[in-house]
Amino acid sequence: MQRAEAGNSPADDNPPAGDPPAGDPLPPPQITGLIHLLVGAAATALMTGIVIYLIYLGDRGNTIAGPLALLVGFITLVVTLLLYLASAGVIQLHPRPWLRAALQGVAAFFIVGSFSATAAFIGVAVIDRQIPITNLIQIENPRPMMNADTAIVEIPEPTRRSAVAITPILKSANPGVGNCEDSAVLSLTAIIDGVSRTYLTGERHQREVKIMLRGVEGAAEIRIQVDFPRDQTCVVNLHIREAFLYNQQGMLQHA
Repeated sequence: MQRAEAGNSPADDNPPAGDPPAGDPLPPPQITGLIHLLVGAAATALMTGIVIYLIYLGDRGNTIAGPLALLVGFITLVVTLLLYLASAGVIQLHPRPWLRAALQGVAAFFIVGSFSATAAFIGVAVIDRQIPITNLIQIENPRPMMNADTAIVEIPEPTRRSAVAITPILKSANPGVGNCEDSAVLSLTAIIDGVSRTYLTGERHQREVKIMLRGVEGAAEIRIQVDFPRDQTCVVNLHIREAFLYNQQGMLQHA
């Protein structure tokens, strides 16, 4: 009977069951857990900072939060799909175990990011939303306005937000007299609790004007003066096409 040569026995060709395959050794469980913990903590800190920054931006944060939530959600979907296909054996990730652990941490990053970005979108767009007041706004003693005339626009519920945006429009009382609407120059003064605060000049009709309401405790008004540098015979009627309260630079106030 012929003896098997050393190193070529069947036992050598079939390693005992349960032995790890040849290659890089598996990282200790505590190392893998530490990688997941660090990546998850970094994701939470980063996304929490983004949420706070978006809320600080106030109304402008709404513009950023929506696309951000969509982007992070899409990346989360792609990373989750890759990990699922890898676990099903359809694709193979990098064979190094420590890199697999890092990829799992990246997946955790984007999952946390998806929830945080969605929370930011909800917080900015819903909780800190704009408040339309177009139908509530009033003009004291509305009447046709000639050169240098003023009108007082009362702002309803001014304490609910830190700023107001209004779009004044003019309609000529004598349509046959020149182009009074486009040539008019508007000057706006914010009157907060009876004290004149913000003054803006050089504004035009049909253009949105934003005015701060910080510090208001009771009433807020906007005094609008109309000047006609080209044709002082013009007569117009003042209307407010759109108005809403909002938070300027994250000055959060109660809803």
